[in-house]
Amino acid sequence: MRLTLLLIALSACGVPTPEDARFETRRDALDAVTNFGTNPGALRMYRYVPANLEANRPVVVVLHGCGDTANNFSTAWSTWSTLADARRFSMVWPEQQASNNSGTCFNWFEAGDQLRDQGELASVKQMVDRTITDTAGSTRWYVVGFSAGAASATNLLAAYPDSIAAGAVAAGVAYKCATNVTEAFTCMGGSGGQTPATWAMRARLAYPTFSGAWPKVAVWQGLNDGTVVPSNRIELVEQFTALHGVDQTADGTAAIASGGTRSFFKTAGGETVVELDEVPGAGHTVRLGWATDMADFFGLAAPATAGGAGGGSGTAGGGTAGGGNTAGGNTAGGADAAGGGETAGGSAGGSATAGGSATAGGGSVTTPAPGGCSSAPGDITALLFLATALTRRRDAQDRSAPSRR
Repeated sequence: MRLTLLLIALSACGVPTPEDARFETRRDALDAVTNFGTNPGALRMYRYVPANLEANRPVVVVLHGCGDTANNFSTAWSTWSTLADARRFSMVWPEQQASNNSGTCFNWFEAGDQLRDQGELASVKQMVDRTITDTAGSTRWYVVGFSAGAASATNLLAAYPDSIAAGAVAAGVAYKCATNVTEAFTCMGGSGGQTPATWAMRARLAYPTFSGAWPKVAVWQGLNDGTVVPSNRIELVEQFTALHGVDQTADGTAAIASGGTRSFFKTAGGETVVELDEVPGAGHTVRLGWATDMADFFGLAAPATAGGAGGGSGTAGGGTAGGGNTAGGNTAGGADAAGGGETAGGSAGGSATAGGSATAGGGSVTTPAPGGCSSAPGDITALLFLATALTRRRDAQDRSAPSRR
């Protein structure tokens, strides 16, 4: 028997003006893709492919927080689709199902969803592989996540360092900060407390035979986040600087255009391999302008021969089945989205950070300037997190089989 979760309705924000007016006519609806693989994580696949996309272009994966949907999150964080048109890359937007997690949080804290070629991580990798095949795309890809989605992004970075070029984690936690629901709540509260060497060891165990260069990582954190405690940003920096073999002392800082401070952690050769973006005054949220900064960090740029982007998305190579609808702004499960609402979504279920923003429906995607939405109060977030955890436990007791799917 399932508990009834409270659905939080967030106020809708106005859709921001695109960076380039040429692309105002592109459609925000995502295409639904089926039969992309065995899908062991039982996720849904949505994607956005710019019209007439050139071959050998990158794929960017964006993972939503709890209480959200792929279409809603893509509408809320619409900067990404604008960037895809302008800089010519395809996008994959995985979506959690309530049958896996009643708060629609990615199960980043479950042991079966933290390892290479297993569970939800394998499903996301299959989505990427399908998109690479359909678009003749580059085999090096990028991953971005917020809250529970951020935690799952960290899992992907640890599990697939051989194919992911770089990642951006917004309100996330270190890899294997938690391996069950109880630990997830503790982790989100900032009680990870390991040394950089221990954090790095945990990540290496996700793919023990890997000996190449680790993906670059940008860590984004609002310093007023009451859902994923800001100290988690330090643990993420410790984990990935240790993986790259650099120390935890910043090699320089710069101002973030939309507000905040950026710290750089570089190799002896001067390459930035870890970036820490700290935003005072920001709560459990992502802001529209952060997407541009993330794309710059990834080095995503339009090919020299690219013409105008064309406004449309398109399915590329026949991948879509059924075409996704745009979700006009309601979020499903609580997250507002539309128009820019903070990322929609929180994390319920466990998400501490990435993915989970503890809450389910909590964050709001805000614009760099005033006028954005605010995230849900921490007490509501905690309540939703606990409700989801209790629901999952009761569901487990009701099923005769041990599997959660």
